[in-house]
Order: sequence, then structure tokens, then C-alpha cells
Amino acid sequence: MIFVDANCYLRYLTEPATPQDRINQQRARALFELVNAGVVEVTTSDAVLAEVVFILTSPRHYDGERMLAAASLKSLLRQRGCRMPAIDASLLALDVWVDHPKLSFPDALSAASSMSRGYELATFDGPLSRTPKVRNYAFED
Repeated sequence: MIFVDANCYLRYLTEPATPQDRINQQRARALFELVNAGVVEVTTSDAVLAEVVFILTSPRHYDGERMLAAASLKSLLRQRGCRMPAIDASLLALDVWVDHPKLSFPDALSAASSMSRGYELATFDGPLSRTPKVRNYAFED
């Protein structure tokens, strides 16, 4: 099993800016081809996904669109050799994040994790608490 860090996803998904970026993009491409073929197995974490979506969509970095970033990551997470724990919640989080532009990706992960497990969500965050299908915890006064 190989743990994939954010920089591998970013090199694969973005245009190279330097000669070293081009080399790293080729390396990332070769790795993801092996993953897609089922030759190797990879995993990652929600923290890595959060870093990737932040950098891909941040105006200070790549200023990409949420929909494109989510679609690109989903295609990599659905590859044959991807064995990420709770992958369904991560895929759902990408959908929630695209559908609700006021949510940060970590908030979308919270919503998706609670939704996929049938948990109530304890939050004071307005947009997060108004996310459809999220069952909010009723705080006692």
C-alpha cells in the first residue's frame, strides 16, 4: 500500500511550472496509471484531500473551479487500486462541497461523515447546519 500525499495529486492535476514539476508530473502520472490498472494500491486521508481542494481552488494558488477540482479528485479516488478508508464519505463530501459553495471542504467532510453514518451533527456553523440531509444535534438550553 502506498500513501499518496497532496503534492502527488497536485502535480498530476496541474500544469507544470518548472522543469522539476514536469518530472514530478510524469512520476505522478506513472503512479496513477498503475493505480488505475490495479497494479498498485494507494490510500490517502481526508486531510490530504482538504489540502488538495484548498490549493486547487485558492485564488492565491490555482484559482480553479470547485466542480473541476471535485471531478478530478473523484476520478482518482474511484480508480481500481484506490483503497481509502471511508471513501464513500469522501466522495459524498466532494459532492456536498460543490453543491454548497458557502461550505469549506472540511465542513463538507463533517456533513458527509455525519450523513453517511447516520449521526447527528453538533455545530454552531450556520451554513453547515442548514445543509440538506444533515441531522443537527439539538443542544439543550
